[in-house]
Amino acid sequence: MGKKFEQLTITDAYMLGKVMENQKIARRLLEKLIHKKIRYTVSHKRNIVRRHNGMQGIYVEAHLAEQEERILGIRIYLCEGDVFGLGRNVYRFVNRCEEIPELLLEEGVLTIFICAAEKEEEEKSEDIRAFLRYLARVDVGKNNFIRMIEEEIQRVKSNSLFKKEY
Repeated sequence: MGKKFEQLTITDAYMLGKVMENQKIARRLLEKLIHKKIRYTVSHKRNIVRRHNGMQGIYVEAHLAEQEERILGIRIYLCEGDVFGLGRNVYRFVNRCEEIPELLLEEGVLTIFICAAEKEEEEKSEDIRAFLRYLARVDVGKNNFIRMIEEEIQRVKSNSLFKKEY
């Protein structure tokens, strides 16, 4: 916790966790990232996850809108640059069997690294492209999704209980 509460941005795990408690924002972002319809999401009180290299992210449960109720655990890390150096903005990792790589754990955890960059991948939706520019602190214009996120950040920052919790 090196930053003051007032200095937090979406790239800080605490703020990302609070913003993702907003169902509209969480569903809109995650549906675009995982290409599945989501019924609702759940963010637990202690949803910040840490990697061995000190990077922080959040954990969210996505309840998918499929025939059978299926829950997908998702870890999200927002990165200032391309942490893997392979020229992508989004990297998705899933649990696989080492012996049989095509065998996936259905209840496994999806880990997503979203890397801010001025150059975005072509196949992303406008919301994802705007989000990538927003993370890179590049002008995003009048994107409604980014406006929703900014309003939510301001709501969080004006809540004295959240400040005390942080």
